[in-house]
Amino acid sequence: MSPEFLKKNLGKAAFAIIFFWFFVNVRNGGFLIEENEKQKEKMSEKRPASPEFVEEDPPEYDVDVGLMHSAQKRHHNGRIRERENEIPDYLIPPPPPPPHIPIVFAPLKLAPIGAPISNAKIQAAPINVKKEEKTKSEAYEEEEEDLIEVEDEENDEDKKEKVEEKRDPFTHCKPGQKYSDIEPFINKHWMLNLSRDKYTAREMHELLIHRLTDEEKEDWICKIFGTRLEEQENKEEEVKISFYYKGRYFDKYLEDPTFEPDFHRNGVTGFGYKMCGNCKFTTNDDEADALIIDNGPLLQYQRKVNESLEDGDTEFKHLDRTYEPPSLENRNLSQYWIFVNYESGAKNVETQSWLMPKELDSAFNITYSYRRDSDIVRGYNSAQNILRDFYFDWNTGESMNISDIELLSKLLLNKSELKKKQDTSKLHTAWMVSNCNNTLGAIRRWRYGEKMMAAGLKEHIRGEGACFDKITEREFRDLRSFHDVAHEANMMTKMRFYLAFENAFHCTDYISEKFWRNALRATLVPVVYGPHYLDVAKVAPPNSFIHAEQFASAEDLVYYMDYLWKNDTAYLDYHRWRLLKPENTTPRGDSYRSIGRDMYDFCRICRLVREKRSQKVARWYRSVMKFWRYDVHDQCKVRASFPRRIQNIEHNLVEVPLK
Repeated sequence: MSPEFLKKNLGKAAFAIIFFWFFVNVRNGGFLIEENEKQKEKMSEKRPASPEFVEEDPPEYDVDVGLMHSAQKRHHNGRIRERENEIPDYLIPPPPPPPHIPIVFAPLKLAPIGAPISNAKIQAAPINVKKEEKTKSEAYEEEEEDLIEVEDEENDEDKKEKVEEKRDPFTHCKPGQKYSDIEPFINKHWMLNLSRDKYTAREMHELLIHRLTDEEKEDWICKIFGTRLEEQENKEEEVKISFYYKGRYFDKYLEDPTFEPDFHRNGVTGFGYKMCGNCKFTTNDDEADALIIDNGPLLQYQRKVNESLEDGDTEFKHLDRTYEPPSLENRNLSQYWIFVNYESGAKNVETQSWLMPKELDSAFNITYSYRRDSDIVRGYNSAQNILRDFYFDWNTGESMNISDIELLSKLLLNKSELKKKQDTSKLHTAWMVSNCNNTLGAIRRWRYGEKMMAAGLKEHIRGEGACFDKITEREFRDLRSFHDVAHEANMMTKMRFYLAFENAFHCTDYISEKFWRNALRATLVPVVYGPHYLDVAKVAPPNSFIHAEQFASAEDLVYYMDYLWKNDTAYLDYHRWRLLKPENTTPRGDSYRSIGRDMYDFCRICRLVREKRSQKVARWYRSVMKFWRYDVHDQCKVRASFPRRIQNIEHNLVEVPLK
């Protein structure tokens, strides 16, 4: 090298050497020797260094048993699993870093609710631990597999018990289990206030749909098919029924042979007599054991009395006495008076409590209506009726062997036909409505429907009735099979949704044929407005309906319906309840359906009268108006006022032993 070259580049070379030396020291901690020494001294004071692994100490993990027990207690008392695939948040200390062999606590299997915490089993962790580092997803998968293995081992005894605890082949109930014992699924946070601003349509769907566990599915089959009458020991005791207001069907009831011992129907002789006993109809009100008094004609009479008083006719000279109630003075005291109401509780809720005389108000012994707290409950339909008719032989009750895949495929194929035609390609919702403004509830439902149509539903809805200026004579009928649904002349059954909007808002348990016949039986998903969510959830199959009040606005509801229209998989989640059925059902001749809905109601009246007489119990309602008008959701009686005597009653139904 020439002197000139060295002279020019010596400074640069020196700088490069100094920079390299500085970099190496920083990387190796050369400038932090004192600080590292201080850290090592502090660590050695806390914990003696292991003779084998001096340079790296594992962290310590202290497990507080008290905290574990309190966590278990919180899990038992407070937590509810809302997803079947949710992994419990167990106390699992994180694994120490390699190369040490740590003590790993396996997932804790919590004891069943009500069992002592000491019964919880702890699975020891495997000793051998791989030294390769695992990703978070691999660790999570291994953790999940360990949890499944522990659960499988600990559930061996439960599985043995389940094998021994066989379910009834027809009702699918466990031994001693009643259909009424099974609680319906009710979203405790049902007022979800779902909004597009907070949730996507898919997130809304996951919040609304409850994924059933296998055990829940089995119990739901019991709940749907478990209704069964048992023979009464005193069925030979005669009970006579009469109707105070002889309606158009009374003559038909008089001639009906259902309760005769030799009556043959659906291949079975005497089923009505077997279940209902010696039940008769009579035209003689005085000799009847049970007198049915219809609130419809009774209310008409009370209104006419009020009109006469307003007109100054205090002697009622011009009063039409066609519907005058029975006399209290000449009443047969051993006779049961039955208050019956078939119409919505919203009708005349403002006035009837004031029109009803106090003496007549406290004269009724039995209630008979659609209300679930009635003594005799008259429902509009049921999931059992729909499933029996669609998937089992009409007479024998044997399964028609329609597989789950075939069932859902046929249903979806029928729903897809409208999309194939240009003039119907956008239709997915049906609504038949003629009462737009006759009652407060009717006004509310029409206004909500208008909001939905303004939000975009208008191009997707097929509306009929006076409210749409399309007067129709169309009548819904009870479709009995998918063949009936697919070949129904009108396009209603090919829709995806039906607006089951009632003309009564939050009137307790009022869920009419709009929900059952027009929607569920016709394989449409009911979009409910009017009935209270809790009332619908208590009677409807799981995941079978959409409730408008779970959405923040009509626009948000239309947004979710549009998602279901475009997503077949999500839409079918609202039809999977149709798969909840046993292998076979009881033959029709041996079921309550063989005697018809009306006769089934009268059958239960006869049975109740016998039951109370055998118990030697006298019963009556202090106020039937309190039951029918006052003991309802607040929104149903928002414009009503009530006599103080009704409001002050605490225990309405009275039952006392006869002397």
